[in-house]
Amino acid sequence: MKNAVGKNIVKLRKEQGMSQEQLARKLHVTRQAVSNWETGRSQPDLDMLEALAGAFETDILVVIYGQMPASAEEEIRAAGRKNHLKKAVSWGILTLASYLILAALERHLDLLRTRTYNSLPYMLLHTLVMPLAGVGIAVTLMHVLNVAGTVRIAEPSMRKKLLLFGGLSAAFYMFCMLWLFVPLPSAPGAPLWIWHMSCSVFPHVLFFSMGLLLYLGLDM
Repeated sequence: MKNAVGKNIVKLRKEQGMSQEQLARKLHVTRQAVSNWETGRSQPDLDMLEALAGAFETDILVVIYGQMPASAEEEIRAAGRKNHLKKAVSWGILTLASYLILAALERHLDLLRTRTYNSLPYMLLHTLVMPLAGVGIAVTLMHVLNVAGTVRIAEPSMRKKLLLFGGLSAAFYMFCMLWLFVPLPSAPGAPLWIWHMSCSVFPHVLFFSMGLLLYLGLDM
C-alpha cells in the first residue's frame, strides 16, 4: 500500500508534466516531502491525499489505488454525462434565443437605418448578440459531445495556452468593433472595412473558434 501510493503519485505527477518542486509548491510542502512519499519513506495523511487529488485534478481513490473502482467510475461518468446534458440544454436555449433576437430585430433595425441614416442600433445588435450566438454554438456542441464521451484537455499548461488564444481572439474582436464607435487613428476607410468584415462569415468562424478555445481552456 505504501509503495503503491508513492508509485501513483509519481505516475500522476509525470502525467501532469510537473516536477517534484512544482508539486511541492502547489501543496505548500517541501520537495523533500514529495520525494519521501514517492520513495515510500513516508506516507501522506488523509488531508494530504485529498490535497494531492486536488493538485492532480482527480479522485482521491486514484491517488490511493491507481484507478477508480469500476462501480465508482461508472457512477462518476453517469453524473458527468447528466451534468453535460443539462449544460448543453441551457447553452442551446441561450444560443437559440440569441438567433431569435437577431431574426426579430435585424430587419426592423435595418429599415430604421435606411430611413434615419442611424446605423448605431443595427451595429450594436450585431456587435453584442452575434458573439453570444457563435460562442453558444461551440459550447453547446462540446457539451453534447461530452454526453457521449470525454472531450477535454488534461494538461493544465495546454489549457492555459488555449485560454490565452481565446482571450486574444476576444480582445482582437473588441478592438476592431471599438473602431466603429470611437474615432481612433486609422487608415482611410478602415471602419468601413471592419464593418463589412463584421457582416461576413468571418465573425461566425471567429466566435465559434473562440467558444472552442474558451471551453477547452476553462475545462467547462
